[in-house]
Amino acid sequence: ATPTWWAKAGSRCTRPPRRLPHRLTKSTAPSTRPWPRLKCVSASPRWAWRPEVAAPPTCKRPWPTTPVAGAPWCASLASRPTEPSEPLMARRPNLLFIVADDLGYADLGCYGGREAGFGPVSPNIDALAAGGLRFTEGYANSPVCSPTRFALMTMRYQYRLRGGLEEPISSKSKGNPKLGLPPEIPTLPSLLREAGYATALIGKWHLGYPPACGPLRSGYDEFFGIMAGGVDYFSHVSGKGDHDLYQGEEAHHDVGYLTDLLSRRAVDYVEQHAQASGEDKPFFLSLHYTAPHWPWETRDDAHLAEQVKDNLFHLDGGDVETYRRMIHHMDEGIGWVVEA
Repeated sequence: ATPTWWAKAGSRCTRPPRRLPHRLTKSTAPSTRPWPRLKCVSASPRWAWRPEVAAPPTCKRPWPTTPVAGAPWCASLASRPTEPSEPLMARRPNLLFIVADDLGYADLGCYGGREAGFGPVSPNIDALAAGGLRFTEGYANSPVCSPTRFALMTMRYQYRLRGGLEEPISSKSKGNPKLGLPPEIPTLPSLLREAGYATALIGKWHLGYPPACGPLRSGYDEFFGIMAGGVDYFSHVSGKGDHDLYQGEEAHHDVGYLTDLLSRRAVDYVEQHAQASGEDKPFFLSLHYTAPHWPWETRDDAHLAEQVKDNLFHLDGGDVETYRRMIHHMDEGIGWVVEA
């Protein structure tokens, strides 16, 4: 029931709404509540601004005439200095952005997941939740893979891009310049790189193939991982049958369970950049696992690689315990990275 006002693209929301909500203009009861906190609730070219708190009904001060995204506006702002009274952080933090693939909401202990036969499934992730914040009302803006990654990477409504309409971006589309993230679109890593961060993606990309697209063309300085939506965990072959493990934009051959390869590479990156971070060169590391995405393979299932190479969906395999093991392998790797 909260009123929402829309401002056309390009207006920068510099004009106040023509009419205030009825409940703000008719009441004459005194109030000590603060002025409205305005919040952007749309990432599209049209911006929606929503008041979170009602303005004091008896106050005659006009609405703010400058953009105020996510910050309270009140009379006391007029007396605040225009320059920050306290120095900004002398050292910018390193950023680690971890993404799991096809992980169920309730499959982690911190969200109510039950223990497996071998014990807790996600003790390291649970520890991060216990020492940080757990978002219980956060939602992906798409239920499928590639479109969600478009949104995470660009912070935009993904269906404004042609590639965001495709689910999934198939490995058979390799070479199609339209199915991918255009390099000219600003991304989270590209903006952080402009701000002085070293950037790297270790893991799954799934936003189009070189030469038209790729992580190195969208803000990442370094890339180690897969371009496709899924690969065999041991042979690193995509559903098309092509080898799909890359170092930069060159094919890279490595032996091992993919989840562990990604974890160890992330540990190496953190250790290598620790010294550079001390020289005011912070890093942004995207660690995008393929786990627990199919095929259903744990560290002990290398013998399945030959069986599933022609059909990675692995419809005849897997069970709850295998799935939990795959999550646990990822959780162990996250523990290694956090320790590093």
